[in-house]
This record gives sequence, C-alpha cells and structure tokens, in this order.
Amino acid sequence: MDAVMRYQLTGADAERDYVRVDLILCTEPDKVLRASIYNKISVADMIYLYNSFLLQFRVQPFKYSVNAAGDVLELTAPTTIRNSGTVYSEPIITVFGSGDITLTVNGADFPLYGVQDSITIDSEMMEVFKGDINQNGKYGGVEFPRFEVGKNEIRWTGNVSKIKIQPRWRWL
Repeated sequence: MDAVMRYQLTGADAERDYVRVDLILCTEPDKVLRASIYNKISVADMIYLYNSFLLQFRVQPFKYSVNAAGDVLELTAPTTIRNSGTVYSEPIITVFGSGDITLTVNGADFPLYGVQDSITIDSEMMEVFKGDINQNGKYGGVEFPRFEVGKNEIRWTGNVSKIKIQPRWRWL
C-alpha cells in the first residue's frame, strides 16, 4: 500500500524511542492518521536497504482532515455548524473578547473568567492558554467543548468580538 509520511527531523528525535509522523494512505488521500514509528532505521541502513525495509507504526484510531487549515471557522454571531465526520471532534476554540464570557456548545456552558483580548481552549489537550501562558485558572468548565456528529449550536454571552475554531473533524 502506498503511503506518504509528513515529518521534520529535529535533534530531540534522536533521544526518543519513537518518531511521530503524519501518515496519509493512498486509499484516503484527504485523511491523515497520527502515527509513531518505533523501529529506528538509520540513513545508512536506508541507503543499503533501498529496495525495501520495514517500518513499524502505532497508529491512533482517528483520521483527520488533510486540509485542516481550510476547515478553520470564524464566527461573529451565534450559529450552527455541521460535523460531517463519523465521530465527535475535540476542537481548538479561541475566544476574542474581554471580561467574563460563557461559551455555550449544544446547550453546555463553558465559562471563561477575566479574559483579556483572547483565550484558547484546546479540548483534545484539555488545556486553556493564551500564547504560551497557562490559563486553566480562568476556565470554569467541568468538561471541554466537543462537536458531535451532525449539527452543533454555538452561542455565547459576554463581550466577544469573534470566535475562531479549528474543528479537528475526525473519522474512524
């Protein structure tokens, strides 16, 4: 099976027992899998074994959109968006505004306190931050927002100028 791997080597990779890669299979060129390679092969070995060599992957179960940058949404008014994936997604949501804000997704409230300019909620990582600064203390939600398959209603209260969403649509 043909596959394309997207990967950039860094010095830190030499110290790990695995390398993380984005894997795109020819059977689904519009989807990307998050994978790790656990057997190391040196460049010298690749040259010597140029006809064939074995890579062992550990692949996460979800497929993501190859064109994730094209999936970014910018909202200036409450709206409904559609998750066309086959499983719920765990988005990155950046709220631009100030003061106390309540983001509501499908009827569930996600309070944000003392926002200054913007704040980002990463549902997959379960972290709230602004730039490189941890803002978990400004988050009052018990859970993190997620988009169910199909329609998802998004609204908010408070001083919000816009909301930017990286939906991270997923398929099994």
